[in-house]
Amino acid sequence: PGVFLKMEIINKSSIDIILGSVHIVETERGLTTGKETKIFVDSGGAWWAGVVDITSSSPLKDDWQWQFLPDEDKNIIKEMGVENIKGGLHSSNSGGISAIYNPKTRNTLVVSFLTFNRATGNVTWIYKEGKEILYGWAGCDFAGFQLKPHKKIISETLFLGFYDDPFSGLEDYAKESARHMKAKISNTIPLGWNSWYGHYLSITEEDVLTAAKLIRKKFPEYNFSYIQIDHGWQYKNICGYWIETNERFPHGIEWLARKLDRMGFTIGLWIALFLVSEYSPIFKEHPEYLIKDSKGNPYLVSSRWSWPPYGRVYCLDPTHPGAQRFIKKTLEYLK
Repeated sequence: PGVFLKMEIINKSSIDIILGSVHIVETERGLTTGKETKIFVDSGGAWWAGVVDITSSSPLKDDWQWQFLPDEDKNIIKEMGVENIKGGLHSSNSGGISAIYNPKTRNTLVVSFLTFNRATGNVTWIYKEGKEILYGWAGCDFAGFQLKPHKKIISETLFLGFYDDPFSGLEDYAKESARHMKAKISNTIPLGWNSWYGHYLSITEEDVLTAAKLIRKKFPEYNFSYIQIDHGWQYKNICGYWIETNERFPHGIEWLARKLDRMGFTIGLWIALFLVSEYSPIFKEHPEYLIKDSKGNPYLVSSRWSWPPYGRVYCLDPTHPGAQRFIKKTLEYLK
């Protein structure tokens, strides 16, 4: 019941074309659905996944999430007069994964991106409760990509399908996405512990070891394999400097990894490899490593990071030789 959609964009002019958010599909503005409708939204690991009522809102606008929406899509939302309402706005930008279903009939519409190669996928739904009107689109954000004259570019592949229940629809989607992305599927389900939701930025190396010991003592039959240390282990809790730990991890990551290895765990680390805080050494010492805007200034990804010490966030330019050396050095250290 699923179909695959993608768009080919050809520049037939004699000048460069700058691409922003390109919608592959849109609904008609008069589409209606009852307020009992539920929606599943997955940001692709960016910040949130879950099921909410269509009349509520997925948590996207608080702090920096709203900033990740393409400007073109923000303008549509503002034109519809829903940017300040408490409910009815749902966006799965970054991952572009969503499913809308009726809990009574179980009828489901899955609209999700299968590939994640070059552009950011975004599925956005807007619901006006008073008139029970639903409007939405699925698009790719090319983020200012310059398409040269007589050249072409192809969007990410979108999956669109109607199902008798949401679970079979999402299972179908996941299998197709794995096939398109040539994902390696483990024969066993990886099982581990993640520090984030229990500790956030208060996590310490002692907390990590305590959790690991407790798991081995209380849950030996579950075969936990991984200990994932989320945001909060690195230098000053900032993005952009990953070869030094903060004061809560005084022995360093290598020491902690060895301790966990002796307990039968593989360590995992949260990193945002390409993000650079204004407080990081690389921002101060090598601003030339960063992606630039049209005026030649470092491109601002977020005006305020969500977690202390907050601050502005920029992005490494992976085509710059210096940034490439920095990335290689970081990965070699973490390896």
